Amino acid sequence: CTERAVEHALACAARRIAAHDDERAVLVHGDVHEWNALQAGDHFKLVDPDGLLAAAEYDLGVLMREDPVDLLAGDPYDRARWLAHRTGLDATAIWEWGVVERVSTGLLCTKIGLQPIGRQMLHTADQVAALGQPAGRGVSNGDPNIRWRISVQARRASMSSSLDAMSRARTTPMTALATALARTRASTDCPQFCIR
Repeated sequence: CTERAVEHALACAARRIAAHDDERAVLVHGDVHEWNALQAGDHFKLVDPDGLLAAAEYDLGVLMREDPVDLLAGDPYDRARWLAHRTGLDATAIWEWGVVERVSTGLLCTKIGLQPIGRQMLHTADQVAALGQPAGRGVSNGDPNIRWRISVQARRASMSSSLDAMSRARTTPMTALATALARTRASTDCPQFCIR
């Protein structure tokens, strides 16, 4: 992993820390990826949660770190835009959490010998760092202050039903999660995330 990739990840982490808003923070799984989405009959169940209080974009950032080779096959920002479009969340925040997760997880995978995934994540981190800052590349999906009010109970119920529907359609866990999160939005008259 290059020094440039680490510096880029640290800069993204600093921006996410500066952007943190306690009132917008929600309970997130913290480690949503294919290995933690288990098929149970005709649906998926998420397991092994870290249970963090963070920006909703954090879980989608974890999805951004996955499939690092695929990420570079086209426009690497497309996945962040797609996830933002499906969920109504901020594409730049999703992208930056993905950068942080890719470097930290790539380094951990390398340390514990989980290869080739560690090398792939770090190679992708190097390529992404060479692209420059995401804002200059048009990652933003519009208004960065889009906020939605979500109750944890409604989020869980919606996620469960969406995961069921997506698994019946033989959709990947990443797509199922994005769709589930998109359906958790209550109504536009509720301007903030909240935990009930």
